[in-house]
Amino acid sequence: MKKKTSIKKLELIYMNKKVALVTGSAKRIGKEIVLHLANNNYQPLIHYNQSGKEARNLKKSLFDRGIVSKIIKYDLNNINNIKKFSRECIKKFGTIDLLINNASIFIEDKNSDDRILKNLNINLISTILLSKHIGDHMMKRCSGNIINIGDAICLTNHWTKFSSYTISKMGLDSLTKTFSKNLKNSVRINSINLGAILKPSNKKIRSLYKKNYKTETGITSILNTIDYIIKNKNIFCINGSAELMSLPNNCIDLITLSFGLRNFSDIDTSIQECYRVLKYGGKIYCLEFSPSYSKLIKPSYDFYSNMVIPKIGKLIAKNENAYQYLTDSIQGFYYSILKFFYQVL
Repeated sequence: MKKKTSIKKLELIYMNKKVALVTGSAKRIGKEIVLHLANNNYQPLIHYNQSGKEARNLKKSLFDRGIVSKIIKYDLNNINNIKKFSRECIKKFGTIDLLINNASIFIEDKNSDDRILKNLNINLISTILLSKHIGDHMMKRCSGNIINIGDAICLTNHWTKFSSYTISKMGLDSLTKTFSKNLKNSVRINSINLGAILKPSNKKIRSLYKKNYKTETGITSILNTIDYIIKNKNIFCINGSAELMSLPNNCIDLITLSFGLRNFSDIDTSIQECYRVLKYGGKIYCLEFSPSYSKLIKPSYDFYSNMVIPKIGKLIAKNENAYQYLTDSIQGFYYSILKFFYQVL
């Protein structure tokens, strides 16, 4: 009968592996992230608050597979001691190479200050403070990754009964953009805004989930995205104006623009900036609407664009002018872009 590998022996084996702190990782999405990272050469630091039993079971299951992990308990609603919590996390393995801010709650406001603050503290403020303190540690080591787990639906929809949750997830997006400017290039911060991944356990929330999330992508999509961010070290989030990019000349191989160039405040200046930062032989891929020039299709296309689309906008979005602008800008964009490239080339 084979002897169980001792903890000390396992720790010696895993001494040189990278360390990942995943908040809220005792169950559901956090647990799946931990299992995935453990299979990809990371030592997981499993954070929990109320799910102690699940955290211990996860640690045991990893140990049985020869993987060293550690667990740490902390209530992220207690934002006053986040700095101390950060130090304790670093102390567990001596360092942290990857921070995934996954912990989140989704509770109805119910006009309660406590519930509103709980949503904001756990989903946003603790993430800000944790990213700051762990980020400082990473900058001293000149290496590290921070990944924030957001919610895609909150970027477009506003749930009146869950206002503080919506605000907190929108804040995560701003946090990522702001911190990307403050952190040094050796430390990267990105966000993943999730769609439908795992069904909620709460029946009341499940009905809201079904209404807003039409399709489920499953856990694989988020795991693949995390892998992509970690492995591709040249992914950076830069917040700024298209007319004045904070990038040196001749540094980019490829620029993609999807349904955005037409809405730039100054198209000519924006394209000149793209031209400036592109390397010699670099490419711009631009995906945009264009008018139809087919004699067969053009009459129907023009009628639909100029007469039908604005009326649909008025009926559904209550904003006819915005949809009239859409059709007008499609017509004007094609000629302005041709004119610019004729002048440049």
